[in-house]
Amino acid sequence: MPTGDLAVLTGSGWDTSLGKQLTAFQTIAYAAAITPALAFGDQSVSIGALTGAITINAATNPPATGRTVTFHLVQDGTGGRTPTWNAAYKGATLTGSGTANQKAMVTFRYDGANLVQVSSTGWYT
Repeated sequence: MPTGDLAVLTGSGWDTSLGKQLTAFQTIAYAAAITPALAFGDQSVSIGALTGAITINAATNPPATGRTVTFHLVQDGTGGRTPTWNAAYKGATLTGSGTANQKAMVTFRYDGANLVQVSSTGWYT
């Protein structure tokens, strides 16, 4: 699997030796606003510890229709950081701020036009 600040699969993401679609992993350092670059298969986007509020912009290179993207967020030692989702993320319910060191995962499915939220853990320890 690729690693680094922006690690995404190239090509179709299909592993012929395993006979399945791979999940692309992307790690993005915290910034006040981020723009995830997605690929063809299911996605996992890990954002560095939130040290302030964050805006998650519409993604570039949306996944294929029906594929999912899961965002992994973690509060820093202070907590209280609030994510704001671009209008391209429909039904995004993780808007509150967690407390120190809490984590959250939010999953969206691409419907061909938008990323529609299908699940959220809420903030947890």
